[in-house]
Amino acid sequence: MVKLGQKVRFDPFATITAMGIEDIRQLVSGTIVYINWKHKWFSVKYGSLRTSFQFCDIGKEVKVCG
Repeated sequence: MVKLGQKVRFDPFATITAMGIEDIRQLVSGTIVYINWKHKWFSVKYGSLRTSFQFCDIGKEVKVCG
C-alpha cells in the first residue's frame, strides 16, 4: 500500500491524447504528500506541481518505488 513520503513514478501526460504528445511523454518521480484513506486516493508532489491518484491506479498509471 502507500505511505506518506513514499516515492512514485508516473507519466503526467498519460491520459492526454493530442497530435505530437508522444514527443513529450516521460516518466517523472514524485513524493506522496497526502493520503485520503476514506475515499481511497492520494496526492503526489513532483517539482512545483501536485496531482492525485486513486488507489486502483497503483500498478497501472503509478508505479511505487521501493
